[in-house]
Amino acid sequence: MSRQVSALCEKAAIVIANDSGVSHIAAAVGAPQITIVGVTDTDRTSPWNEKNVIVGRKGRWPEVDEVITAIDDVLKTKN
Repeated sequence: MSRQVSALCEKAAIVIANDSGVSHIAAAVGAPQITIVGVTDTDRTSPWNEKNVIVGRKGRWPEVDEVITAIDDVLKTKN
Protein backbone atom coordinates (compact mmCIF):
# COMPACT_ATOMS: atom_id res chain seq x y z
CA MET A 1 0.00 0.00 0.00
CA SER A 2 2.72 2.52 0.85
CA ARG A 3 4.26 2.10 -2.64
CA GLN A 4 0.99 3.15 -4.22
CA VAL A 5 0.64 6.12 -1.85
CA SER A 6 4.24 7.12 -2.59
CA ALA A 7 3.57 7.00 -6.34
CA LEU A 8 0.42 9.09 -5.98
CA CYS A 9 2.20 11.65 -3.80
CA GLU A 10 5.04 11.97 -6.32
CA LYS A 11 2.57 12.76 -9.10
CA ALA A 12 0.25 15.05 -7.12
CA ALA A 13 0.31 18.81 -7.65
CA ILE A 14 -0.18 19.07 -3.89
CA VAL A 15 -0.85 16.63 -1.04
CA ILE A 16 -3.25 17.78 1.67
CA ALA A 17 -3.37 15.61 4.77
CA ASN A 18 -3.43 15.73 8.51
CA ASP A 19 -0.21 14.93 10.39
CA SER A 20 -0.38 11.23 9.53
CA GLY A 21 1.33 8.54 7.54
CA VAL A 22 0.26 10.11 4.26
CA SER A 23 1.87 13.46 5.11
CA HIS A 24 5.11 11.72 6.08
CA ILE A 25 5.14 9.67 2.87
CA ALA A 26 4.57 12.89 0.89
CA ALA A 27 7.51 14.45 2.74
CA ALA A 28 9.71 11.45 1.98
CA VAL A 29 9.11 11.79 -1.77
CA GLY A 30 9.46 15.60 -1.70
CA ALA A 31 5.89 16.38 -2.70
CA PRO A 32 4.47 19.89 -2.21
CA GLN A 33 2.14 19.53 0.74
CA ILE A 34 -0.18 21.10 3.26
CA THR A 35 -0.21 19.42 6.65
CA ILE A 36 -3.30 20.16 8.73
CA VAL A 37 -2.79 19.95 12.48
CA GLY A 38 -4.88 20.59 15.54
CA VAL A 39 -3.78 18.12 18.18
CA THR A 40 -0.16 17.30 17.40
CA ASP A 41 3.03 19.06 18.45
CA THR A 42 4.60 20.11 15.14
CA ASP A 43 7.98 20.62 16.78
CA ARG A 44 8.06 16.87 17.42
CA THR A 45 6.04 15.24 14.66
CA SER A 46 5.91 17.52 11.63
CA PRO A 47 6.86 15.97 8.27
CA TRP A 48 10.41 16.88 7.24
CA ASN A 49 10.03 18.51 3.87
CA GLU A 50 10.99 22.01 2.78
CA LYS A 51 7.84 22.05 0.65
CA ASN A 52 5.62 21.37 3.69
CA VAL A 53 3.27 24.12 4.84
CA ILE A 54 1.63 23.60 8.21
CA VAL A 55 -1.78 25.08 8.95
CA GLY A 56 -3.20 25.04 12.46
CA ARG A 57 -1.33 24.30 15.65
CA LYS A 58 -1.63 22.14 18.72
CA GLY A 59 -4.92 23.01 20.37
CA ARG A 60 -6.35 24.92 17.38
CA TRP A 61 -7.53 23.44 14.12
CA PRO A 62 -7.22 25.84 11.16
CA GLU A 63 -10.16 27.66 9.66
CA VAL A 64 -11.18 26.70 6.13
CA ASP A 65 -9.93 30.00 4.70
CA GLU A 66 -6.46 29.36 6.19
CA VAL A 67 -6.27 26.03 4.39
CA ILE A 68 -7.49 27.53 1.11
CA THR A 69 -4.94 30.35 1.35
CA ALA A 70 -2.14 27.84 2.00
CA ILE A 71 -3.24 25.77 -1.00
CA ASP A 72 -3.29 28.85 -3.24
CA ASP A 73 0.18 29.88 -2.02
CA VAL A 74 1.70 26.45 -2.63
CA LEU A 75 0.18 26.17 -6.09
CA LYS A 76 1.40 29.69 -7.02
CA THR A 77 5.00 28.85 -6.04
CA LYS A 78 4.80 25.59 -8.01
CA ASN A 79 4.01 27.39 -11.29
